[in-house]
Amino acid sequence: MAIAASACITLTAAGCSSSSSNLVALNSNWYTQTSDKTIKPSVIESSGNYGGCEQITYTVSATEGSNGTFSVSYGEGTYTTLFYATEFNYADFNYPDAYADEYAAVENTIYAYYYKTELIMPDVTYTYKSSTSGAQNAGDDSIVQECYFLSVGEYLRPLYSKQTIISSSATTYRPTEDNMYTKVDRVYENFYNLGGSELTSVITVNAADQSGDTSRTEKYSAGGTSTTFFDISSLNIAVRALNLSTDLSQTIKLISAGSSMADYTVAGSDTETGFTDSETSAIKTELINNGLLDSGAESIDTVAVSISYSATTFSGSSQTMWFTALADDTQNNVSRATLLKMETPLSFSLGSLVYTLKSIDSTF
Repeated sequence: MAIAASACITLTAAGCSSSSSNLVALNSNWYTQTSDKTIKPSVIESSGNYGGCEQITYTVSATEGSNGTFSVSYGEGTYTTLFYATEFNYADFNYPDAYADEYAAVENTIYAYYYKTELIMPDVTYTYKSSTSGAQNAGDDSIVQECYFLSVGEYLRPLYSKQTIISSSATTYRPTEDNMYTKVDRVYENFYNLGGSELTSVITVNAADQSGDTSRTEKYSAGGTSTTFFDISSLNIAVRALNLSTDLSQTIKLISAGSSMADYTVAGSDTETGFTDSETSAIKTELINNGLLDSGAESIDTVAVSISYSATTFSGSSQTMWFTALADDTQNNVSRATLLKMETPLSFSLGSLVYTLKSIDSTF
């Protein structure tokens, strides 16, 4: 506990905040003791008490959209998540000099959570509905996201994130047949200064990128230590740390890749997962085998959480996540708010991607 707590002690000069109207109540819902605000030694890979990471695999399928002009289909996709904590070394990354100087001045070790997701969608195919010439195959999509961020005690404040994207992107709602999509090939990196008041985004557009965009570096203001904000690459964990209940109604601030901070509305509900009987049975088995559900449980209690852009107009469709429900006993949270399902809308009414838990490969 003393090792983990040093992260907050180390960063006190940068501001371990206590209370503010801009701070969001968070809990470590991935632990059995949800009220623990620290990074436990048992999840720090360099700790002698390291007990392992959380690693989960999901299958990904697409639902059909309502766009009358064109459609997109995919082969069966996979989505993997990796979550643990580690020593954060700013020198491993190409930080701007001013930020690097701040990190270099810190005497003690900084411990941070590391969260990585990888989405692979094979055989992406676009079909123009009035065409007689056949479908167009865009190859495979791949999106890898990585993020380092501090403990719940420091409101999961991000330090660094990276998104590596090789993906097709639909061009518009009603495209011409020869312009349904462009291939995107780029890397986004977000570097946060130690106090979280500023970030520098570095966008690297690779030669294979067809968007016409260019590489660039941009600076943005962030919330600092008096405001809770999250990097988009840590969204799953940020939502998981909220008050996961049907009463949840919260505005959170997100920083997207190469973009400034924006408000999103997060709301809980009792919307059912929609799992088939066979899916429910398989997921129950995975949870029980990994100690995340009592063996005698007849059902899986869940809570649905929707995330939508906070705007009076053009707010877009919402993304929904289903987590196992939190235990009433905050010292014995058996299911650890495990993400079971996620549904993410595609642009231009092309349907949704549905992520369904397949296997729990390891857990805390």
